[in-house]
Amino acid sequence: DPLDVTRFFFLGSRLYRYTRTGASTWTSAQWSTQDFTAGGGAWMSALDFAPTNAQRAYAVNDVGRFFASTDHGVTWTLSSSVGPGAQYFYGQDVEVHPTNPLIAVAGGSGYSTAPVRRTSDGGATWTPFSVGLPSTLVYDLAWATDGSDDLYAATESGPYRYDAQHFTWLAISENRTPITTYWSVEIVDQGRTARFGTYGRGIWDYALPPPPPIYVRPLRF
Repeated sequence: DPLDVTRFFFLGSRLYRYTRTGASTWTSAQWSTQDFTAGGGAWMSALDFAPTNAQRAYAVNDVGRFFASTDHGVTWTLSSSVGPGAQYFYGQDVEVHPTNPLIAVAGGSGYSTAPVRRTSDGGATWTPFSVGLPSTLVYDLAWATDGSDDLYAATESGPYRYDAQHFTWLAISENRTPITTYWSVEIVDQGRTARFGTYGRGIWDYALPPPPPIYVRPLRF
């Protein structure tokens, strides 16, 4: 729970919150009465809270139905949009923009639909966000924190970067990086590095490119 480090959320057909009550004791309580089995799903597969507004949360169930909350996950609104389904073991991923709580992305199975979708209206609608990506599984996503709006994806087909300046995804594999599944990605080193975890081929760091320069028009007198 981003508002309390002694608590965590458990995702199921309902949302539960566990509270630490001792050195090794946890108690649980149902946090929301929302049924997350919409569209024939079985459970909530991914959940994320906005870093700049913990009251706003986004979720997706295992068949790609999207939900949004504005009261820290107590009540939810179901979107009419349908996104990528879950990988059978790892589910999907949802990541909220680091500074704009109305923007979020979700990744999952892209074999029959766009592997990444994006919302810019607080979860009411989700649109394909996959230009440049192959039809693949997206396991993990991470926003750059340098103000560039770039995004990084760990996928079945390797590591990718969304170039916000050119509105497309780019493969960032090099000759020395392994050809394998990339399970995870996170931004570390004070925002200067994207760290990828692979399937049996180690952990690889990608140095983030510098953000584009900001042009300031000179004043004329």
